[in-house]
Amino acid sequence: MIRFVNIQKEIQDLEVASRGEEVRAALLRALEVVEAIHNRKFNEVNNNG
Repeated sequence: MIRFVNIQKEIQDLEVASRGEEVRAALLRALEVVEAIHNRKFNEVNNNG
Protein backbone atom coordinates (compact mmCIF):
# COMPACT_ATOMS: atom_id res chain seq x y z
CA MET A 1 0.00 0.00 0.00
CA ILE A 2 2.80 2.42 0.89
CA ARG A 3 4.53 1.79 -2.45
CA PHE A 4 1.31 2.65 -4.31
CA VAL A 5 0.99 5.90 -2.35
CA ASN A 6 4.61 6.74 -3.20
CA ILE A 7 3.94 6.13 -6.89
CA GLN A 8 0.86 8.38 -6.73
CA LYS A 9 2.96 11.08 -5.06
CA GLU A 10 5.65 10.77 -7.73
CA ILE A 11 3.02 11.11 -10.48
CA GLN A 12 1.56 14.20 -8.79
CA ASP A 13 5.04 15.72 -8.48
CA LEU A 14 5.64 15.12 -12.19
CA GLU A 15 2.28 16.69 -13.07
CA VAL A 16 3.08 19.76 -10.98
CA ALA A 17 6.54 20.02 -12.55
CA SER A 18 5.14 19.80 -16.08
CA ARG A 19 2.52 22.45 -15.29
CA GLY A 20 5.28 24.61 -13.89
CA GLU A 21 7.19 24.22 -17.15
CA GLU A 22 4.06 25.16 -19.13
CA VAL A 23 3.57 28.24 -16.96
CA ARG A 24 7.23 29.19 -17.37
CA ALA A 25 6.98 28.85 -21.15
CA ALA A 26 3.78 30.93 -21.23
CA LEU A 27 5.39 33.66 -19.13
CA LEU A 28 8.40 33.74 -21.44
CA ARG A 29 6.10 34.08 -24.47
CA ALA A 30 4.18 36.87 -22.74
CA LEU A 31 7.43 38.63 -21.90
CA GLU A 32 8.51 38.43 -25.55
CA VAL A 33 5.20 40.01 -26.61
CA VAL A 34 5.51 42.81 -24.05
CA GLU A 35 9.11 43.40 -25.13
CA ALA A 36 8.10 43.55 -28.81
CA ILE A 37 5.32 46.06 -28.04
CA HIS A 38 7.69 48.15 -25.94
CA ASN A 39 10.33 48.14 -28.69
CA ARG A 40 7.76 49.13 -31.30
CA LYS A 41 6.51 52.04 -29.17
CA PHE A 42 10.09 53.08 -28.36
CA ASN A 43 10.94 53.08 -32.08
CA GLU A 44 7.81 55.10 -32.90
CA VAL A 45 8.78 57.74 -30.33
CA ASN A 46 12.36 57.89 -31.65
CA ASN A 47 11.29 58.02 -35.29
CA ASN A 48 8.68 60.71 -34.69
CA GLY A 49 11.12 62.91 -32.82
